[in-house]
Amino acid sequence: MKKEQRLQTIQTTEKALELLQMVASGEGNLNIQRLSQRLNVSREEVLLLLVAMENRGLVSWDSHRKIYSPGGTTLEMARNLTRLFNRNTPLRTIAVMH
Repeated sequence: MKKEQRLQTIQTTEKALELLQMVASGEGNLNIQRLSQRLNVSREEVLLLLVAMENRGLVSWDSHRKIYSPGGTTLEMARNLTRLFNRNTPLRTIAVMH
């Protein structure tokens, strides 16, 4: 893969992760227009990323409110992480694992 292609792939991945973080933040009213503005990318690019995430279950579309929210896969990941890092796990242990 050429250097330019790698850089573009990294940038797209960064945008996708940032987008997932925004959706998972719990902040309401994050429609496509607002997400596009925050990411500083086109609405089309945001929509493509969201569709890919929706296909993987990372986000879900609320057609009534016209917003995206965390999907089943994201919720399952959160549950797994909660079990992994339960209250009995010392913070020092968690920090070492990262």
